[in-house]
Amino acid sequence: MSKKSVIVAALCMAAGMVTGCTSYSEDSSAGTEGTSDAAIEASSEKSVNSAAYGISLDAADEASTVASTAASSDSASDKKSATDKSADAKKDKENDKDKKASDDKSKDKSKAKKGSKNGIPEVPEVKDGVTKITDRGVEAYFEWEPAEGGDRYEIICEGKPRGSSNYTKLEEMYTNMPNYSYGAGLNYDVRIKVRAYNGNVQDGLCSEWSEYVEGNTYEDSLATPVVKDGVKRTSAGGTEVYFAWEAVKEADHYEVVVEHKKSDKSEYEIKEVTYTNAPNYTYSAQGDYDVRITVKAQTNAWINGKKKVFSSQASSYAKGKTY
Repeated sequence: MSKKSVIVAALCMAAGMVTGCTSYSEDSSAGTEGTSDAAIEASSEKSVNSAAYGISLDAADEASTVASTAASSDSASDKKSATDKSADAKKDKENDKDKKASDDKSKDKSKAKKGSKNGIPEVPEVKDGVTKITDRGVEAYFEWEPAEGGDRYEIICEGKPRGSSNYTKLEEMYTNMPNYSYGAGLNYDVRIKVRAYNGNVQDGLCSEWSEYVEGNTYEDSLATPVVKDGVKRTSAGGTEVYFAWEAVKEADHYEVVVEHKKSDKSEYEIKEVTYTNAPNYTYSAQGDYDVRITVKAQTNAWINGKKKVFSSQASSYAKGKTY
């Protein structure tokens, strides 16, 4: 057997080609010798190299597959890492945005706080006027809480005669006190508005104007008494009728006008005009009488050394009877 035949047989055995190779004989050498020398030698070299490195072709293929899988795994890992980094970057951006918004809000609060300390005073909240009868006459009195950041006030007062429709400017003034009174015009409707100053009037800071509030200087500005109908009572002196009403603030006394008539008559006549410091009145008479009264709240004032009486409007009639 030639050397080439031996090599071919070895290759067949290595490749598992047993059929047709185990009965190889000298007579078949001619067909075998037709195989390309280059191909045989290449196969032989591959077999020799495999044997030399101690690995088979299957092992080499398996190693290649493992390497490919590892590469794919590394690629997936790199891709996941890139995704995670992108998510982290987005989260960081959102956190930065939230932090900036919070900082801006804090900055705005800081500015507002600074403004309340060093800036414009707050707008005064002025109460509606209260009519007061004093030794100077009838006044419309206004007041307000001291304005934060302000140390003086500018006041504009407007007025109109009672029953008129058009206000005109009565006066403009400045004061350090959180109140104001107007009493120059009797029976006037008045209204005022106020603004607060911080510093002098020329170069100080001032608030916005307050809303207008109203008052009056009516002579009959005292509240009108609300008198209850009389209650019949029996006393040692006979039958009496008792009338009462709620006390009126700022009233010194009450004027009571009493009218009566016999039960069989149609016209009332005045029995008496009397004054009382108490918010009640008792009528007494012998016989069957119908009685009715009206009441005014009054107060006294000394103006320029002279006594002046100020009265409310007369109440509605309160009625009673002794029978």
